[in-house]
Amino acid sequence: MLENRLLELVIVLLLVMLLFGAKRLPDTARALGRSLRILKSETRAMSDDGTGRRRSGRRAHVGARRCGSPLNTAAPSGTPSRARTPEVAITSPSAPRRRSAAADGSRMPVREHLRELRSRLVKAALALAAGTVAGWLVHDRLIAALTGPACAIPHVHGIGQPTASCPNGLLVLAGVLSPLTFTFKIAVLAGAVISSPVWSYQLWAFVAPGLHREEKRYSLLFTALAVPLFLTGAALAYWTFPQGLRIILGFTPRTFSNSIPGDQFLDFFLRMILLFGVSFELPLLLVLLNALGLMPARTLRARWRPIVFGVFVFSALATPTGDPFTMLVLAVPMTALFAIATAVVSWHDAVRARREREAEAAAPSPDRAGGLDLAVDDIGAPERVAP
Repeated sequence: MLENRLLELVIVLLLVMLLFGAKRLPDTARALGRSLRILKSETRAMSDDGTGRRRSGRRAHVGARRCGSPLNTAAPSGTPSRARTPEVAITSPSAPRRRSAAADGSRMPVREHLRELRSRLVKAALALAAGTVAGWLVHDRLIAALTGPACAIPHVHGIGQPTASCPNGLLVLAGVLSPLTFTFKIAVLAGAVISSPVWSYQLWAFVAPGLHREEKRYSLLFTALAVPLFLTGAALAYWTFPQGLRIILGFTPRTFSNSIPGDQFLDFFLRMILLFGVSFELPLLLVLLNALGLMPARTLRARWRPIVFGVFVFSALATPTGDPFTMLVLAVPMTALFAIATAVVSWHDAVRARREREAEAAAPSPDRAGGLDLAVDDIGAPERVAP
C-alpha cells in the first residue's frame, strides 16, 4: 500500500510540473507560505479579539457590582411588583394564512404536507420491500455477478475452499449469521435499484408542486443527465474493481494466502461504485451552478490548472484501492468531463450575453430622444359664444 501511495505522489508531482511549470514552483511555494502566514495571523487576531471581549465583559460586571448597581434589576421574591405586565394572548400569525391558503388551494398547511410526506414514504417503503423480495429470489445470480470478477483473478489463492463459482477461494464468510446478512444486503441493494423508478417518482411528486416552471425544467434536465452519468461511472468502477484488486493482492508474499470476508468485500465494492458514480456528477454540478448564475465560464477557464490538479489529488485520496491505475482511471474521465462542462458553460454564457445585447438594443434608451409627432389635428368649426 505504501508503494502505491508513493507512486501516486510521484504522478501528482509530475502533474504539478506539467501544469504550473518547474520555474513557477518556487513562486507557488512562496505564495502558499504567505497565505498560510496570513491565515495564521488572522486566526490569532480573532482569538485575541474574543479573549479581549470576554475580559472587558468581566471587568464591566465586577465594576457594576462594586458601584452597587446590580445587573439584575428584577424585584426580590418577597416584594410584590407594582407594575405588572399585561397578559397578552399570543396567537400564531400563520394560522389565518394557512386557512386562507387552504381556501384558495394555492398552498397547503404544514399538517397536509406531513400527511403527504407520510403517504409518499409509505409508498416508497412498499416499493422497496417488493423490490427486496424480488432481489431475494434472484440473489444467487446477483452474488455470482458481483463476486465473479474477484474470483476470476489469476495467480491468487485464498484460504477458502475452491468452488466452481470461485476457483481461487478468495472470498469467505465467517460467523453464523454472516451468510444470512450478506444475502439480505444483496437483496436490499437489488430492491433499491429495482424500485428506484417508484421512490424517485414519489420524491419528485412531493417536491415538484413547490417549484416554478423554470426550476422544474432545470430539475428534469439535471435528472435526465445525472442518471446516465452515474451509471457510466458505476460501469467503469465495475470494470476497474478487479484490476485494482489484482494490483493490491499482487503484493501478497508467496508464503501467505489471502482471504476477503464477504461483508468487507461488499462494502469495498459499494465504495467504489458510489465514488465513481458521484464523481461523474461533479461536471454536471458545474453546469447547474452556471445555469443559476453562480459559476461563470471565465472563472473555469482562468482556474483550469488548479482544478485539474485538484481532480488528480481527489482521485488519489478517494480511491479505496490506493493504486495508480485506479487513480488514473478515475482522474482522466473526470478531466475530460470537466473540459466538456467548460465548453457547455462557455456556450451558455455566450448565448446569455447575446440575448442581453439584443434586449438592450430593443429597449428604448433614456439618453436618446424619441421622434416628435408634429402633425396638426383638425379642431373643427369654431363655436359661437352668446353675449
